[in-house]
Amino acid sequence: MGRLDRIRPYLEKLLREGFNIPDLAPDPEGDYPLRYRSAGYYVRLMNELSPTVQVFSVALRDAKRSAKLFTAVNDINAHIAYARAYVVDRQVVVATELVADTLDAEELGNACTIIGRIADKIGPELQAQFGGHVLFEDGPDQPVDGTAGSNTDEPKPNAGYL
Repeated sequence: MGRLDRIRPYLEKLLREGFNIPDLAPDPEGDYPLRYRSAGYYVRLMNELSPTVQVFSVALRDAKRSAKLFTAVNDINAHIAYARAYVVDRQVVVATELVADTLDAEELGNACTIIGRIADKIGPELQAQFGGHVLFEDGPDQPVDGTAGSNTDEPKPNAGYL
């Protein structure tokens, strides 16, 4: 049994309890899909040698690559903390990584809140400037489709709400 196999049940426990999702299961790629308003994001366990939990979101997909897009993403990076945004293929991704061996509920909750909020804010802004698509076009005021971790309310003031 590898290190990731030993850590996965703990990660799943944190996600189930923190998001109140008793039937949480990974998608076919092994990621855990969650939602914050217009943003979908994922929690992924990776790197057997140095176990890492990555929280990431494709804030915008099908964006036309341009110097202006790269400049906009660079400006985003200049104003955010604890995460980074980057362009890969035709997607703008927001991500952060955590050390899996020392992970706790508060740290995971903070990471999920940060990634969800950033992706929800920059996705529609970048879409308006550069085209493309956010994951959930219905926006924050529409009913949520039952995706794991669906949340149309503001997170609790303590970002570590898990």
